[in-house]
Amino acid sequence: MDSQGPEGAPMERSHSNPRDPDESNTSTRPPALSRTSTFGKKCWICMSDASEDDPNNPPIWRSPCKCSLTAHESCLLDWVADLEHPKNNSKRKKPQIQCPQCKSEIKISRPRSYVVDGYRTIDRAMGRMVLPGLGVAALGTFYAGAWIHGFQSVYVVFGPEDAAQIFYRASRKPWIFAYAFIPINLIFARTHYAEFILPGGTLFLLSTQLSDKFELDMTIWPPRPSTVFACLPAMRTMYNWCYHKAFCDLNKKWLEEVRPRHGQPAEETQADGAGRAHEIPGAQDMEEGELEPGVVLEVQLGQDIDDQPEGHVHQILGERGDQWIDGTSSIMQTVIGALAFPAVAAGMGELLKYALPSSWLSNANRMNGRPGLLRTKWGRSVVGGCLFVVLKDALILYCRWKLAQTHRLRRIMNYDRKTQKYSV
Repeated sequence: MDSQGPEGAPMERSHSNPRDPDESNTSTRPPALSRTSTFGKKCWICMSDASEDDPNNPPIWRSPCKCSLTAHESCLLDWVADLEHPKNNSKRKKPQIQCPQCKSEIKISRPRSYVVDGYRTIDRAMGRMVLPGLGVAALGTFYAGAWIHGFQSVYVVFGPEDAAQIFYRASRKPWIFAYAFIPINLIFARTHYAEFILPGGTLFLLSTQLSDKFELDMTIWPPRPSTVFACLPAMRTMYNWCYHKAFCDLNKKWLEEVRPRHGQPAEETQADGAGRAHEIPGAQDMEEGELEPGVVLEVQLGQDIDDQPEGHVHQILGERGDQWIDGTSSIMQTVIGALAFPAVAAGMGELLKYALPSSWLSNANRMNGRPGLLRTKWGRSVVGGCLFVVLKDALILYCRWKLAQTHRLRRIMNYDRKTQKYSV
């Protein structure tokens, strides 16, 4: 039966198709709630909402990202300006403005100036070049300082006239850079890495400019400067060998006498170290013939004496364990000593000038038509440097011997509480 209305008229039944369920849900579903729809607009920077806006001068609100955050445009511009400030941008490059919540990029529309963009690009490039620039400046400063030191070394060793001649001829050839290698040679010459080449390498190269050719003539006396500086490494090796043969055993003996004997039995520590060194543990394990009786090579003075091969009893130019005397030795002392050696050698040469007989230095002192070795500034500097090394070694040996002697006479003094004095 058809249904009837309130007045009895039949109601027409709808014959249309029912709507699709998905379409019905979409049309009837309410919009998603957001912070703006529920609480109104609120600036996430100044934390004020739309109800606090001035109705006479309402601010502009912006939604700059994909999330629900909103803010005043003026607040956003201040926030962006703070991010782009050079003090807050340590990397000195254009920062990417991102939303603090969804991390999406916030785009800014601004007038573009090619001049400003070019300046900022150059400024950022200069900022990235600060560290490399400092490195280049430091390298240039080091080279300039090394070159000046090398030039000054040649000046004090050869004298004004020969130094000017060397500089004039070296400047016309590709040897002008060699001045900077003189302090480097002096420093590395005190190590065992280039012991035979470096001691006179650069000075030999520059000394050849006095004769304007690379010529070594061992038959000429007095010798040429190039011959003398070329022979310095061989002279050093020969001197080291003689020093080793003459004083190595004595050095070991003196060092053993003052060596603290930790870990020995009490009865051994009360005895004389020189007479009972063969009883030290480990000495019996050494092969027969290595050392003479009573000599032990376990002295620790920065490095073991056993670790130094023959010819390395001392480093170049007088570095022979003198740290044993005063207890101080450092890399800086080695560097300063190496850099100061040309001036020391020249100073010793000047002392020879006043100490030697005048006949040795006069114009009459000529051999084979050539001036004597001591007549020239460079000759006296070389002899003075060698003399300084020998005298320094002699002083070190005397100090070692004297300390070994006084070591045997040590006594612990008693303190008298009544007289408040010390006595043996």
